Amino acid sequence: MRDEQGFEEFYAAVFGRLVGQLYLVTGDLQDAEDAVQEALTRAAVRWERLRDYAVPEAWVRRVAMNLASDGFRRARRRLAAAARLRLQPDHPATLGGLAVIEALQALPLAQRKVVVLHHLL
Repeated sequence: MRDEQGFEEFYAAVFGRLVGQLYLVTGDLQDAEDAVQEALTRAAVRWERLRDYAVPEAWVRRVAMNLASDGFRRARRRLAAAARLRLQPDHPATLGGLAVIEALQALPLAQRKVVVLHHLL
């Protein structure tokens, strides 16, 4: 019971912050929420061990970043397949004029991660 309550408190404390960080990397709120939720699900299974980490949030962030990268790779493969088939992919909705997000989206994924981790955390 104590472990469950401890994880629930951890979840409540980090979810919003991690979604905000991943949103800056992915540029899509739904993708950010999905990656963080999956990372927290994986953390819940390992909570007995993770709770003793100095910063368990860092583990969850790393997993979420990896999941976001996997999502980008899948999307890139889908776009390449669509191009080979001469199909037009759906165009994602543009983000509302936030200069920071637009600037981040112009960067490759790896650079986006570095900027978010170094300058914004």
